[in-house]
Amino acid sequence: MLIDAGPVPGYPAVQRKMSRLEPGERHLDVVVTHVDADHIGASFGC
Repeated sequence: MLIDAGPVPGYPAVQRKMSRLEPGERHLDVVVTHVDADHIGASFGC
């Protein structure tokens, strides 16, 4: 589970952790407390 991914610069860290999982385990439950960029940016990497 990921709660508030953080700002865009955090995306590489999220991507690295996900890539270490087995392909069948690469799913994620995400909780977003609100949609400010500092809370969702690393979820999308854009």
